[in-house]
Amino acid sequence: MTARTVLRRSINPVASSASVAVLETDPLAFARTRWWRPCTAWKESITSSVLMTPCSHHASHRDVFCTGDHSWLRISRFVSALGIAPPTSFIRLSLSLTAMSFNNRDPYSGDILKGHARTKRPQYPEVPAEPGLIIEVLADDFVGEVVGGEKTIDGWCVKLEDRHGAQRLFPLRPGGFLLEGQRVSLSRYVAPREVPVEPTISNSGSRRVANVEAKVAAPSRIWVEGIHDAAIVERVWGHDLRVEGIVVEYIEGLDNLHERLAEFQPTADRRVGVLADHLIEGTKEMRLVQSLGPHVMVTGHPYIDIWEAVKPSSVGIKAWPHVPRGIDWKTGVCQQLGWGTPQDGWRKVYSSVKTFRDLDSSLLGAVERLIDFVTVGG
Repeated sequence: MTARTVLRRSINPVASSASVAVLETDPLAFARTRWWRPCTAWKESITSSVLMTPCSHHASHRDVFCTGDHSWLRISRFVSALGIAPPTSFIRLSLSLTAMSFNNRDPYSGDILKGHARTKRPQYPEVPAEPGLIIEVLADDFVGEVVGGEKTIDGWCVKLEDRHGAQRLFPLRPGGFLLEGQRVSLSRYVAPREVPVEPTISNSGSRRVANVEAKVAAPSRIWVEGIHDAAIVERVWGHDLRVEGIVVEYIEGLDNLHERLAEFQPTADRRVGVLADHLIEGTKEMRLVQSLGPHVMVTGHPYIDIWEAVKPSSVGIKAWPHVPRGIDWKTGVCQQLGWGTPQDGWRKVYSSVKTFRDLDSSLLGAVERLIDFVTVGG
């Protein structure tokens, strides 16, 4: 009865030359020694150099199998019984392979500071826990969609919702999740910041010029009566004035107008535009702005103060109240509207002005004419 039997060779590094002599002279006697013994599985690492060493009988022998650093030799179809020696050709082949056994790997070729591979933590791809991802938890096979995250006592956790609507939190442990069958590490998802879109229209309604660089101020000027006037003009027409390089200055009342003009000396290239309050025919303001020369333009609005040129709906009132003569207009307005002091009232008025739509048309036309006048030839 024949059977497939595999022999294992037990290497004896201190084997005497007498044993080799017995093998060469009497293979049958050698088989009875402890050098060869039948077994059911034979798997011996012969040498790693066998795979790189040309060996004609090794390469042609059908019962030699080499995989990686190991060689498997097997004997096919011979009677497995004590007293039956393996074929002499196989014994010689085994001795030849044993004689060639050496290791060509340099034990000092690696970097000792890197440590052993077993001491290194496995690295997994890191994926942000973006809402909408379908994730499987490796620990308990929970599968769900990422719906958010929360910071807990265990650190940042990802919130998953399964197909039944159940939500659970899981710590972001390295390699603790599966994404499309691949083991990954989830990280906290940070939504990208939305880049604000630059408006194409300025507060005054004109087309906004992108990337305006600072320029030297133009020689012409726009003068206003008070600091509140200058603030509102800057609020609405600031972009236009920066493009043209026009500076707005306040002169603290029309009573100082003639003195300031004498100092400035307007010319065709150095014009002055003046924005006046309460510019009505027959008033003191109208008399002060007459006969100022061709290089000065005075425009204005009919209201006592520039506050009143702001639309009441923008401030949140039905109409500006009437203040009797002899009472400071701003103080009277704040008292009647319950705004506190004039400083409190100014903060409310200024914060209500966003664009040209919050101002009366008389003020809009007056400022636009002044800008056109001082930028002629610029």
